[in-house]
Amino acid sequence: MKRMSRRDTALLVIGAFVMSLSFILQRFIVVTDALDGLLKGAAVGFMMLSLLRTYQDQKAKQSIYKG
Repeated sequence: MKRMSRRDTALLVIGAFVMSLSFILQRFIVVTDALDGLLKGAAVGFMMLSLLRTYQDQKAKQSIYKG
């Protein structure tokens, strides 16, 4: 697997941070289900966006080399 760009790595780290933040907040304060779902959904969205952008960048580079 090729290296991820800084942009994609940043998105992955932000997603992991938001996910851990949601668990930490839930542990120490009362968090509504809506806020908990919003935080976890945003975290998963950031992580998926990072992986999709990495995949698309690698696919675009391969098409450049082929043609």
